[in-house]
Amino acid sequence: MVRWMGRWRTLALCLLVTGCARQSDVGEDAGGEKPLDYVVIPSDRIASEAESGLFDAAPPHRTIFVNRHGGTYSSGAENSSQNRSSIVSGTRTVSAYEGSAAEWASFFSCIQDQFARWNVTVTDQDPGAVPHIEAVIGGWPQQIGMGSGVGGVAPMHEDCSIVERAIVYVFTQVLGSPQVECEVAAQEIGHALGMDHEYLCKDPMTYLSGCGAKTFQDQTVSCGEWSPRACMCSAKQNSVQFMNARLGVAGGSTPTPTPSPTPTPTDGAPPEVVALAPAHGAAMAGNTTVSVSARITDDGGIASAVLWWWRAGQWKPFDCDAPPSHVACSVSGDVYTWSLPVGTGTRWWLVRAKDAAGQQRDSEMRSVSFH
Repeated sequence: MVRWMGRWRTLALCLLVTGCARQSDVGEDAGGEKPLDYVVIPSDRIASEAESGLFDAAPPHRTIFVNRHGGTYSSGAENSSQNRSSIVSGTRTVSAYEGSAAEWASFFSCIQDQFARWNVTVTDQDPGAVPHIEAVIGGWPQQIGMGSGVGGVAPMHEDCSIVERAIVYVFTQVLGSPQVECEVAAQEIGHALGMDHEYLCKDPMTYLSGCGAKTFQDQTVSCGEWSPRACMCSAKQNSVQFMNARLGVAGGSTPTPTPSPTPTPTDGAPPEVVALAPAHGAAMAGNTTVSVSARITDDGGIASAVLWWWRAGQWKPFDCDAPPSHVACSVSGDVYTWSLPVGTGTRWWLVRAKDAAGQQRDSEMRSVSFH
């Protein structure tokens, strides 16, 4: 295992190992020296800068930002809000995700589902100064100075603690599909959270292939790439139990309270908001696209309409005027309709409307089960 033995050992040490980052399945050499897709950094680098006030205390609820737009990153201690990365040397630019809107929607739904069991928000909207882990999705490994064939790379602390504000890279130009991109992203994010490779084919923390789609498994197993070994910070690893302890389990199935309303003026009447579909308690097919609609009326006009969607223990707002890339919103007369991909499990929803005077009202809250 390649590790940074000194505080500022260069990345070139990693590159001396054949295939040191996660490679695409094409041309993978299972008989060669084990590949590494994490660069081990001393945990005291982060701690010392935290003491100087560079980093805020990590929030109990964490945010993972999957970035499809690329960006320019400069060398330094991890700070996703400032585009500083311990992986790169100098200043490097990674190109944007090159796939279609449908491919991004498939990837985004998959990566949300990978982390749905834990107390995190997975978003494709830049959180800005809010502390977050960023996964850059797109481009080629050569853009950050790594060899061709590298599929992903992440920083990892030598004591397996979380790399706060980490930036990880998933190079989609050498990967084959949104599913593979999702699994590689899950692994790189997992490294930033402190997890090693597992010798378990069905888990995304593995290098093994040929067993179908991968999700985090509640099994305690050896670590390893092509053969079992002890884990970096323990004898064995269980990715589900690790993240239960590290991130916390997602909230209960009933979202209470509803999203907190903002103060509203008292002049005039707020909008009327009537939930239309899906019906409360509906059972629908999962792993598809669902349409959510509400009728919104107001004498003075509607300033905003937002679908609030409860998933994985948190509310997610989808503004009809500026929805994220995987969500569409249309208006026909006074009916607002959002279309979004869903996985499986129970979801809750409501629609909040605000009029020109700043007054707002929520629809009733409904639950839907997807199977």
